[in-house]
Order: sequence, then C-alpha cells, then structure tokens
Amino acid sequence: MMLSDIKLALDHGCTVILEGILSMTSYKEFFANLFQYHPESNYMFYFDVSFPETVRRHATRAKSKEFGETDMKEWYKFGQKSNFDFEKIITEASTLDETVAYILSTTGLDT
Repeated sequence: MMLSDIKLALDHGCTVILEGILSMTSYKEFFANLFQYHPESNYMFYFDVSFPETVRRHATRAKSKEFGETDMKEWYKFGQKSNFDFEKIITEASTLDETVAYILSTTGLDT
C-alpha cells in the first residue's frame, strides 16, 4: 500500500518525503523497488545518533509521555544504514538548524 501511494504521488509530480524507523532488514527490497521505479532525484538520510542521545532528545518532545526508553530500545536495535550510494549520514553533532539546512540544500528544496 505504501509503495503504491508513493508511486501515485510521484506520477503526479509531487515531492515525497518518507520518514520513519524503517529497518533495512525489512525495507531494503521496498527501497530497491522504489528507486528502480523512480531512479533520479532520490535522497536518503541516516541519523547516526547514539541511544543515550536519542533518549535525551525524545524527552524534549510532546510525545515523550506516549512511549519511553524501554519501547525505544526495541526500535533502536533495528536502525541500520541502507548502503545505497546516495545515502547521507547526519551525526548527532549536527544541530537541528544545521540538519534542516543540510537536507534542504542537498535536496534542492531550499530554492
């Protein structure tokens, strides 16, 4: 369903931003299919953030009461780089403003 929705949006000239905790163990084939269908202007960003920093950042969010560190440990272990050649790594040293500016400039969405 998600792949067909993305393809439909792309077919109509939309910019698609897919965000989430997507395990490459489960989603590698999904992305390979998507990038074969849409081979140009694809960007992938991996946030290389330690678990303690992830927990610290989560505590600042409004959703911090909805789930906690125990839940996050289950999700965190699935984080892994895709190794697609266009994947960009963003480290935990990057501030929010730096990260947003980097993504916008890399994708051309800053114009």
